[in-house]
Amino acid sequence: MKVSYFPFILVLLAVLLVSGCTSSGNVVKYADSNSQSTDSAEAVKSVDIFGIPTAKNWDADPEDDGIEITIEPKDMNGNLVEAAGTVEVSLYENTGTVLEQKRGVKIAAWALTITEDDYGFMSSNDLRMEFPNNMPKSLYGSGIIVVKFTTKQTESGGYQIFETEGDWGVSIPQYTEEEINQIYENRYLESAKNIGQTKTLGSFEVTIVRVGYFTRLYLGEEKTDFRVDIKVKNRLDMENSFYTMGAALIAGEKQYDSSLFDSHFDGTNIYPGVVKEGYIVFEGVPKNLKGQVNIIVGKAFGYNYNTDTFGFMVDL
Repeated sequence: MKVSYFPFILVLLAVLLVSGCTSSGNVVKYADSNSQSTDSAEAVKSVDIFGIPTAKNWDADPEDDGIEITIEPKDMNGNLVEAAGTVEVSLYENTGTVLEQKRGVKIAAWALTITEDDYGFMSSNDLRMEFPNNMPKSLYGSGIIVVKFTTKQTESGGYQIFETEGDWGVSIPQYTEEEINQIYENRYLESAKNIGQTKTLGSFEVTIVRVGYFTRLYLGEEKTDFRVDIKVKNRLDMENSFYTMGAALIAGEKQYDSSLFDSHFDGTNIYPGVVKEGYIVFEGVPKNLKGQVNIIVGKAFGYNYNTDTFGFMVDL
């Protein structure tokens, strides 16, 4: 006889679904006369954020519209309590990682009032919070949810206040890559030191425009190095090339080499009269470096194939 396992599978799926929708504690109805206490506000001893806060899209456009979280008030035995009160939800930019969160600036906040009737299946309470129209975007795309739950007034006349932080980051609106790059570029321009030194050797006129510490995002984390902005003009009536390979910053007995990966300057085949601009990044330069340094920005082949080296003494 052929045995059908389909009914058994349905039962198993139902059990798994119910067990996955709530925590392991039982639900205690403190308003029932059979309970030891009738005060749900007094019974609450902790408040958890259940599961992972998720970004939600509630309309037709592709962008997320808000965040949904599930809170679980619990008594001393870990049982779920359908407690009324107010919920204050704060959203912070996560400047760390998903697993190692680090609170940045607060970018949004909500305040909600809940009653005993707001609790749904297995006493879960799903809170829906729409993003405000003026909410700033994030550099990192991840946020930290912090919940402050204040119970209604207890029978003894007081209030209980609990604060908890979500264990996982939640997706939030993020700047585009171009917008992020522009933000860091603007920060650099505001803090950099204008230099304006020009040196003319052979076929090129080279100017150090400004110098400073340049921060940008690299693999999701901020990275800071020393940056030198340059302008290079070809003075000859024929094309020539200016090479920044081998550029270095020398401070006393210390030499800091340039990063070909992070630098942005293309000096190949510069036509007569053309000015090219860009920057060179030097790795490992201490942020507290002061005094006069020698910045060698590059080299070019001069007359009779001599090598012209462009070095500048700059006060930091």
